[in-house]
Amino acid sequence: DLNLSNIVSVDGRVKESTISAKRMMVILLISGVVLATALILFSTRTILRPLQLVTESAREIQKGNLDLALPVGANDEIGQLAEAFNAMTAKLREFRRSNRAQLFRLQKTTQLALNSFPEAVAVVGLDGKIELANDLAVKRFQLVPGYDLVKHEHKILWSMFQETFATLAPVQSKGYDKAIQMFINGNEYFFLAQTVPIIDESKLLNGVTLVLIDVTNLRRIDESKS
Repeated sequence: DLNLSNIVSVDGRVKESTISAKRMMVILLISGVVLATALILFSTRTILRPLQLVTESAREIQKGNLDLALPVGANDEIGQLAEAFNAMTAKLREFRRSNRAQLFRLQKTTQLALNSFPEAVAVVGLDGKIELANDLAVKRFQLVPGYDLVKHEHKILWSMFQETFATLAPVQSKGYDKAIQMFINGNEYFFLAQTVPIIDESKLLNGVTLVLIDVTNLRRIDESKS
């Protein structure tokens, strides 16, 4: 009887210990899940979210948007990364402003240089559209920037552009019979066209310069001689 009662007593204590262990395991499991969830949320807010902002900002910079700044939080690795990123975008904005100012000055100087030429001069892009033109080219021949040369009434300009584009060599109208006749303010004028390729150091064509030379007086002298 004593042995049986001891066995029953031990078995009861084992069962209670097992139940208690199971309860403890459940409590630990729930605590672990709660702790893991809290850690994930904390990581998302403190680590993943700032990294996501850096990634999105990098994509915006790739699109050309430099007017942005990341919020700088604690002075940790993420905060230092945000500070470095903001410093980089500030440098890029400054570089863009200086480049724009330099480009504007270059365009203005180039335009003034073209306007100083005594002849009508225009720069034609590889797509056949006018990129730059001086005042004479605009007033006399309507060669405004953006105009498609193929639509011009004087088809010889387009054919000469095509020949220069294909051969990478200058093309010049030969003979007064190839001159373009125009009437300006009731007066008759004659112009000879010339196209010159614009080739870079890599021997690649960047455009074509179109020059229209006023040969009215020379034509009259030639007619007088005849």
